[in-house]
Amino acid sequence: LLSASGMNERHDSLLEDYRNGRLQYSALKQETAEGLVAFTQPFRDKLAALNAEKKAVEAKILESSAAIREIARQTLKEVKELTGLLSPK
Repeated sequence: LLSASGMNERHDSLLEDYRNGRLQYSALKQETAEGLVAFTQPFRDKLAALNAEKKAVEAKILESSAAIREIARQTLKEVKELTGLLSPK
């Protein structure tokens, strides 16, 4: 977890302490907690930004959904025409 969050020096230090029999659980726990906070910070920032603009995000989803439905409707029509499932008008 420490390596994944970019805390390589802390990871290496704790690993060295472990190998030398000096690792204290409290130090490991503290460093791991800080690593977890650092690792999840970008996700929490993005979530906060999305929550701050909730109405705009919902509007964008609705707008995208309408466009996607129109594309799907047209594709389905083309497939039916090509397969002969659409009766000619």
